[in-house]
Amino acid sequence: MNQEEWLDYFRTVYGREPSAAEIQTALQNGDFMQAAADQDGVETPPQPAASQPETAVPQQPVNQPAEPVPSQSVAAQPMPSVQPPAKKKLKASTIIAISVVSGLILLFSILGGYAAYRYYSGKIDGVWELTYERYYDEEEEKWHTVLEEENNIEYHFFVSIENSDFSQYGYYYNKWHDGDYAEADIYLTNLFNPRYKVNPWEKTLLRASNPEAYKKKVDEVMDNFSAYYSGFDEDTVEDLKKSYIDWYNDMGEYQYKYKKSGTTLTIETYNEKGKLIDEMVFKRLSSNEAKKMVSDYEKIEENFRKKYSQYNEY
Repeated sequence: MNQEEWLDYFRTVYGREPSAAEIQTALQNGDFMQAAADQDGVETPPQPAASQPETAVPQQPVNQPAEPVPSQSVAAQPMPSVQPPAKKKLKASTIIAISVVSGLILLFSILGGYAAYRYYSGKIDGVWELTYERYYDEEEEKWHTVLEEENNIEYHFFVSIENSDFSQYGYYYNKWHDGDYAEADIYLTNLFNPRYKVNPWEKTLLRASNPEAYKKKVDEVMDNFSAYYSGFDEDTVEDLKKSYIDWYNDMGEYQYKYKKSGTTLTIETYNEKGKLIDEMVFKRLSSNEAKKMVSDYEKIEENFRKKYSQYNEY
């Protein structure tokens, strides 16, 4: 068969065009006869090149160390790009709620700290000795200093404050003309204690009881210590009792304020018009000084009760 017939046969069997090498092989095998006119135009397949002797690759000596490979700096190495997770946006209402709660917590912390400071700065528990007092005489329109003007009497005043109960005590020695001192006496009003209640928040003093309870206390004390007034007539005693009760009633119209600075306590009394009419200055006693002051007073009060009280159990 000729070349065209062989090509048709090849396409029918293999379903494709033969390659140049396949055509050359079929021609050499005599599968078809090539026309003389076409022999010069047939492309001969390329012949494999003559084998070349292999060139020996020079080997490095076994003991010769290999050249070091320059290592790339860690800092210069590219780092993988990591995308941060997308943040979840808060709602406006949530942000407002968090802000309000945080603000309230801060506000309550500030108020709590201020309240604690104000309360403890107003605490005045302890024993305080009077060192100075002056009062304003509205009729004379002048101030009087108590402890300096009555030099014939040696006064001792102190206050004892415990659990907001404010008790005021006083005793004195009368000086004779020859300079000796008589036996000490107390003030009957000491037995009406406690006189005030301390308000550490406002740094003020309030009446310890209502006027009715105070009147009952005055009646009991003066009836029991009637011997103390043995030299007075009945009207004078009643007037004195009334003065104690009226004074306590008037306390409701006055304001009693105090301020503490270190070991100094100042108590100021203001009348109903807001005018300062009395000022007392105290110093805080140490533990040993307070024990001695209270012990001395208790001995004097005990003698007073023995002399004037009608009932030993009072």
